[in-house]
Amino acid sequence: MSASEVSTSYDFVIVDGGTAGNVLAKRLTEDPKIRVVVVESGGFDRPTLGTSRPHPKLALRASIDGMVYTRGSAEDYDLIANVTGDEGWSCDRLQNYFRKLPFNADYNSGKPLGFGWAQSTITSFGRRDSSATSYLGPRFTRRANLHILLNNRVLRLPPATHSPSGPGLRFSAVEYGEIVEGAYSSRRAVVAAKETILSAGSVGTPHVLLHSGIGDDDTRNRYNPPPVKQFLDEWNFKGPSPLTSSTTTHIRYLRLPDNLFDTAVNPSAGVNTSHIELPFTLFF
Repeated sequence: MSASEVSTSYDFVIVDGGTAGNVLAKRLTEDPKIRVVVVESGGFDRPTLGTSRPHPKLALRASIDGMVYTRGSAEDYDLIANVTGDEGWSCDRLQNYFRKLPFNADYNSGKPLGFGWAQSTITSFGRRDSSATSYLGPRFTRRANLHILLNNRVLRLPPATHSPSGPGLRFSAVEYGEIVEGAYSSRRAVVAAKETILSAGSVGTPHVLLHSGIGDDDTRNRYNPPPVKQFLDEWNFKGPSPLTSSTTTHIRYLRLPDNLFDTAVNPSAGVNTSHIELPFTLFF
């Protein structure tokens, strides 16, 4: 969909088609009355949406996802529920959502301490199984109430307005621009009647907030490692290659001795939550 085809108002505006954004887009549009737009800076040939194949015009500069996922301990989720006062974040309340994914009784069960085989998100054909392929596959992107705008980057959230439903401020709009040859050719805005969902990840989210005048300018940090060309060529032309392995074969979660925290605050959420994640990785 091009920028000229995008409406000026939706029920939900989702910033970035990453893991969380894709899941939310799919779930929200299960209700045909809810209109959703996803604003994504990449295209279907970028790692963020559709495939992990790097773009040849970017001199193959693209990050390679580790393709291993971990959920954290049950105590982590319960701590979030306690801090926010929202039981919907507790581990028990989230179990139904966890079970909608491929289930394995291992470190993703809520008790990660121990040693075991790493879970990966790689198909038998040597392709990354991402949230884009699982939640925004062709049968979902054809939904009339879901619009996906590619190659447009969210620039900022315009100044907040007073919420009509109660005290406080509300960010109801998103400003974005089309990316043409590395620059923004135009700026547009879309309004969220219900909510703006900022799900651009640990780097993209602070980036948008900083450009919206929220946060500390010194917190921005970027890292984009190039892929190994030999294995990338093998993957491009032959199929599965060492790049279709997550390189992480096993993961161990462990805790530090309790007496280390006699004079310091223990940062873990509870006795079943690790202090250290120790992956065992193959290097080529």
